Amino acid sequence: MKQNFGVMAGMMTLTLAMVLVLVTPINLRAQETVTPAGNTPAQAVTVVRHVLPTCPVMDGVPIDAEAHEVVIMDGGVEHHIFVCCGQCERAVKANPQKYLAKVQAMEAGKK
Repeated sequence: MKQNFGVMAGMMTLTLAMVLVLVTPINLRAQETVTPAGNTPAQAVTVVRHVLPTCPVMDGVPIDAEAHEVVIMDGGVEHHIFVCCGQCERAVKANPQKYLAKVQAMEAGKK
């Protein structure tokens, strides 16, 4: 019984750590330039990951471990936006420029 408790406690600690990482209200904007093998630098793609604490579609809804990732291409920039559910994912795919602008405004501190 004690052995099972130790395993369960470890799993619960790991799960809690993962949830805290995903829901911590930190505004991170990671950017990197990726050049696929065999391509020239002119064909490089800049990848921007927009990580916000709340969903850009459903105002105020926290993004958690069940977050859905949407990729929007804008020129040579690949934007990764995270939303709370499949319905919001479809909304972003239906109107990507609207939600890209909203995410950028949220990152700038505006709503």
